[in-house]
Amino acid sequence: MEGEIARPAYKGLRAGVLQQGAGKSISGRTFFCSWSGGKDSCIALYHAVHQGGVPIGLFTMLREDGHRSRSHGLSKGFLEQQAEQLNLPIRFNSASWDGYEKAFLETLHEFQLEGGPKQAFSAISIRMHIGNGVDGCAGQMK
Repeated sequence: MEGEIARPAYKGLRAGVLQQGAGKSISGRTFFCSWSGGKDSCIALYHAVHQGGVPIGLFTMLREDGHRSRSHGLSKGFLEQQAEQLNLPIRFNSASWDGYEKAFLETLHEFQLEGGPKQAFSAISIRMHIGNGVDGCAGQMK
């Protein structure tokens, strides 16, 4: 309807993404946030922290050239400024859409090898926006 704000994505953020996987409370648990630099990733981070989660960093996928974000086309420098304002480190990986899942999983495994958390919280409602591709990535983080 005209002028009405669509809210289902935010409901998905709270119910589906923040409690994705083990279905346990995030309170007291460390996590990193898949960061697009947009409002949805900001809201996801806010809710995770509000629920007691402890963010240890942000992660953004860039286009193949490594200069702009894959999702919104934001410059790497702008994303670094956002991370600085949030007082969180940010990590990047680059890929085409065809190589996205592989590159995303490689970075998740790097986090785990470094002793990081086994869970990542996405910036979007997975089912509404991109379907089973990210569900598959999340399922491989065990």
